Amino acid sequence: AAVWNLDDISPGAVTSVDSSPNHHDLTLSGTVASTIGSGDGGSGVSFAATGKATSDLVLDLFDSHTTAATARITTFNGTNQTIAKYSRLGNPYREDELYFDGTAKKVCYRLAVSQTAPSPPATTVTPGAERKVCSSQAVSPNVWIWVTGGFDAMRGEVFVSVNGARTTSAATTAWTYGGTLGGSGGASSIGNGTLNGAVDNVQALNRMMDPDELGALASVEAGRWELDQTGDDASTNLVHHPLNDVAPIEDRWNDFGHLEKEAGSSYYDGTLGLSTNGPVLRTDQSFSVSAWVNVNSVPVRNLTAVSQDGAIQSNFFLGARLFSGVPRWSFSMEDADSSATVKFTHAYSPVAIVDDDSGAWVHLVGVYDSSAQTQTLYVDGRAAMTTTKTTRWQAGGSFNVGMARWAPAGGQSSAADMYDGSVDALRVYAGVLTPDMVNRLYNTQDGQL
Repeated sequence: AAVWNLDDISPGAVTSVDSSPNHHDLTLSGTVASTIGSGDGGSGVSFAATGKATSDLVLDLFDSHTTAATARITTFNGTNQTIAKYSRLGNPYREDELYFDGTAKKVCYRLAVSQTAPSPPATTVTPGAERKVCSSQAVSPNVWIWVTGGFDAMRGEVFVSVNGARTTSAATTAWTYGGTLGGSGGASSIGNGTLNGAVDNVQALNRMMDPDELGALASVEAGRWELDQTGDDASTNLVHHPLNDVAPIEDRWNDFGHLEKEAGSSYYDGTLGLSTNGPVLRTDQSFSVSAWVNVNSVPVRNLTAVSQDGAIQSNFFLGARLFSGVPRWSFSMEDADSSATVKFTHAYSPVAIVDDDSGAWVHLVGVYDSSAQTQTLYVDGRAAMTTTKTTRWQAGGSFNVGMARWAPAGGQSSAADMYDGSVDALRVYAGVLTPDMVNRLYNTQDGQL
């Protein structure tokens, strides 16, 4: 029905283009501005006070439909704040809304039917019947989340999902229309003059979404490096981040990869590895990192396959790490970009790395969910450990393969944990990879979601 990428909000802009063939362009009014987007390399739109973006009604509200968006709320103020809202004039009057609930501090979806259509359309409707469903978990302010909500006409349910996981649903069999479908017209609104926050990449669809689509929409590809004889970024992101060889070695590029007929992979000998010229991920928001790795031998020190640097510390370290002297696959995160205090949180494999693992390819995925405040390590498609991660910060330095940056308490910052082994098929995402998406990455031949 409509796709609003919201990448075209320049100062003074009064419209935002619908990139679908249906041409439901948005009209901007109130306090609306361009802001840093949710991770696709483009921008989003921030709303405050009376800000909203409106168009004609794009959905058939009496049939199945879905709205998907990335959104963040600046602060909860006790009132509901709209992400997307749709109203249909007529008798009965119909209204659907995807929003932040100011009391529950959750994302909710509601539909309302009134026996009499308000004229002119009111901001709020006293419904003849209303059904509402909310996410199972509360959401955090100033955190981008991937949300969907809508109506399943066949099952008579409303539903909502956060970060790709459909959280709950409620049947709508109780209402009676008590009128005709007479009347015409309606409206769609993003923000609706109530949101203090931001929205990006809105899709309005006149159908249900497949569960696999929900998972895929919970993340945006931020970088993809095949590492087949080159560090080129082959992602679909609007901004590409090629990897540069910091200290070239003769054997940097293998002629084999994690698949039998693959063109190659990258090799690291315990010296400096590959690095971009700047950050790839917003590490203060949700992100996911996927890579195929192997080690030359059982690690006797920490080995980092993938990281992203702050000024003093790397934000995350995906690779192998010693725990009480025992090497395990690990997704570790620093609590702050500081050498005054140095504190990690770790998610690691329950099984140690042993001699038989030397040279064997392993699929590692690290997922940081900033809204749920968790970090999870997946090994070969399965969750190995999830731990609580309450602090977050943006690492504004380079994205690295084969090394990290670290400073001991009170010490100097320097390159650390240089990798000893190979890395292949590296993927990074803004957002949360669901367990199903991780499993698909592990089992796919082309590494596509």
